[in-house]
Amino acid sequence: MSTSAAAIFIITLFLGIYLVALGLQGTVVILVAAVVFGVLTEFQNFEPKHLVLLAILSVIVETTDAIVGISNAARPRLSRYAVVLSLVGGIIGAALLTPLFYGLGTITGLFLGGFAGKLLVELIERRKLKPSFRETGKASLTRNVSIFIKGTAAVGMTVFLLSHVYS
Repeated sequence: MSTSAAAIFIITLFLGIYLVALGLQGTVVILVAAVVFGVLTEFQNFEPKHLVLLAILSVIVETTDAIVGISNAARPRLSRYAVVLSLVGGIIGAALLTPLFYGLGTITGLFLGGFAGKLLVELIERRKLKPSFRETGKASLTRNVSIFIKGTAAVGMTVFLLSHVYS
């Protein structure tokens, strides 16, 4: 397997974590990257049973997030500012946590910083709305806890994959 293919695989894993921080289906991106990488390497780094476990985890997490999304009527739209601030937050989070926890700090910092950036924009945009148009505190908390749990699963999936690739 070439170095460029491994680099694309790692970038795709990071993209999946970033998408989760934005509230999108990043675990699916991580799973697809793992399947493609597994097929290209003829499953030298991890076995198909590992991919089945990752698929089950992804389905559980995404289904839970969808149920939470259905139960909360309002879902704030993803603005350009949220994407930009989330990207900046992810870079800052990775830069801050990498010296402390090395690779795990990079992965975790990317998610936590991106999530914090998106959450900050959400809070600012929420204050601009009239009270009758604002999402309730319970709905916002439930949705953000769901994203945080999904992010934890995405970070775990990424750590699992990278530990098998570099073992």
